[in-house]
Amino acid sequence: MFSVYHRDSFTLGATKIGFPEGFSVCRRWSYISSIGWLRALERLAGSPLQQGEGNVLRYVLAWFPMLILAVANGALRQATFAKTMPELRAHQLSTLIGALVIGAFIWFVIRRWPPSSSRQASMIGVLWLVLTVALEFFMGLVLAKRPLAQVFGDYNVLAGRVWVFFLIWLTLAPWVFYRLRPASYHSRNTYSSTHSAHPTA
Repeated sequence: MFSVYHRDSFTLGATKIGFPEGFSVCRRWSYISSIGWLRALERLAGSPLQQGEGNVLRYVLAWFPMLILAVANGALRQATFAKTMPELRAHQLSTLIGALVIGAFIWFVIRRWPPSSSRQASMIGVLWLVLTVALEFFMGLVLAKRPLAQVFGDYNVLAGRVWVFFLIWLTLAPWVFYRLRPASYHSRNTYSSTHSAHPTA
């Protein structure tokens, strides 16, 4: 496993990371599964795997908290508005809420770990798209054993399904938030990249 839980710490890859003092067992698991992923990965920023193009690993792991947010959004839907409105309307509202919440998380990730270029930001979006669609088809076809036509039904915009628009947003969001960063950041990032590639004597 990539993450191993211990009594007072957890191991992420080859790095042992301690829990903050006073954390209960529940808070420790929450720390690992949600924002703890981000803080823990920052501890790995100095490792060779996290330098240069290798920092793509950060964005791969940042995708997992999105699953937690998606599950929480689904639970909210089933516990509240799904009981009072048609399934299609509940699907549309849930997708909108998910797009807003996950969009806020992506904004945080891009601010915390800025991509090195617009190209990399676009590649991050494509990476998250592939992971999301692959997981959806695995869960639908393999775990839930749903017919292929039923899985594809969630992509039918003409029938009012809006999942496709969420996937488009998921793909574009890293690039959008990267481009919305202050112009001063882009100048510093370009300067840093240039001097890292051509160190002075």
